[in-house]
Amino acid sequence: MHVEFKHIAHILTFVCLLTLVYNGTNAQNHHATKEKINKIAQDTLTTVIQKSTDSAQINRVFGGQVPMAFNDPELPRFSLFGKEGKYYLGMGGYVKTSLAYDFDGAINDPINFVVSKIPVPSKPSNNKQVHFSAVTSNFFVNFVRFHGENRFSAYLNGNFTGPKNTFLIRYAYVTFNKWRAGFDISLFTDVDASVPTIDFQGPNAFTFTRNTTIAFRHSFNTHWSVGAATEMPIFNATYSSLTEETYQNLPSIPAYIKLSWDEQKSWVRLAGIIRSLKYRNNTDNEEKRIQGWGVQLSGKLSMIRKRVSLFYQGAGGSGFSRYLQDLSGLGLDFIPDPDSPGQLHAVDAFGGYAGLQYNFSEKNLVSCTYSQVRASLPAGTQMDDQYLYGQYLVANYFWNTRATIQLGIEYVYGRRVNRNGESNHANRVQASVQYNF
Repeated sequence: MHVEFKHIAHILTFVCLLTLVYNGTNAQNHHATKEKINKIAQDTLTTVIQKSTDSAQINRVFGGQVPMAFNDPELPRFSLFGKEGKYYLGMGGYVKTSLAYDFDGAINDPINFVVSKIPVPSKPSNNKQVHFSAVTSNFFVNFVRFHGENRFSAYLNGNFTGPKNTFLIRYAYVTFNKWRAGFDISLFTDVDASVPTIDFQGPNAFTFTRNTTIAFRHSFNTHWSVGAATEMPIFNATYSSLTEETYQNLPSIPAYIKLSWDEQKSWVRLAGIIRSLKYRNNTDNEEKRIQGWGVQLSGKLSMIRKRVSLFYQGAGGSGFSRYLQDLSGLGLDFIPDPDSPGQLHAVDAFGGYAGLQYNFSEKNLVSCTYSQVRASLPAGTQMDDQYLYGQYLVANYFWNTRATIQLGIEYVYGRRVNRNGESNHANRVQASVQYNF
């Protein structure tokens, strides 16, 4: 419920005046009744609430201040409006439970279907598993302050996916007009191109990571927009006895340009990122620097009376594996160079996905997405059991029974192949119930 403080004061004052009038008229034997007075007060309260809960006003205040990935909560359901319409505090989130069953191959993770975690070779004793979880339940607070045409906001969001189901911060940033600083999704990521899944991670080729960042975004008009950022240098490198990790002193630099049309329901986005890693070469006791880069083309195409949407993304580069979901944590940004002892080699990586979504109505949708990731290690690398490529397929159906409740059912398939040719696969069926508040 969205009610301004000043309106609450007006209501209370109005009710007090009505009470005094009622007592006075009752003493003078007038014909005003308590029921009539209560009706007038109720009508006044209803008018104030309707004015304060105007959806356009809520969208104006909080729109653009919150992340828009499928598994992120929507605009605040509860808001407090401050004095003179300059201060706004929104709160919301959801409670979500999911039940999953893995068969013909299992992944020991109840919420994330990570293809690179599929055990290779297959273990018959670990071929089936049941999962039940509520740790992705989410809560957020969003504060917004207006000063003329300027807008300042602070956003904090978290769930219970931390160690031993502890509360984990997912977003913590401040926004001032076109600037945003704090812990956020990397600017390299096209969040709007994320596909709907119960699987909390989603397609293995999605370029997704959270980072501490300072970002600038600017829209020239309804069609063209750009952005650039500086981000903490996060790396997943593999070191040998001849190489050593050192402190980093140069940020990663992502940037994008975006073209939108069809009232911004369709777009294409070209993004790039430059990275620089410093490490120590123990053969000559010198610090070395190696470069990484990545490019990405992503977007959405709205078709057939805006009921069908095509989501897509293709990304490739060298030394940027940390940004591809399936390769994150495998140490495949940079590895020891087999031809030059004491030096690191940037790993080439590629990934892409395409997904179709059909909206039967505003309340229910069905979608299907295929995704693939590949890592290309240099010849001579003695890592035959390392990841070569992974495939991911998901199909699901979501039904919003009402504004606060969403039901979902999903099938996910994954296959991992190693450089030595060994492979394994896994299957998962799952269902979810989500209550938004």
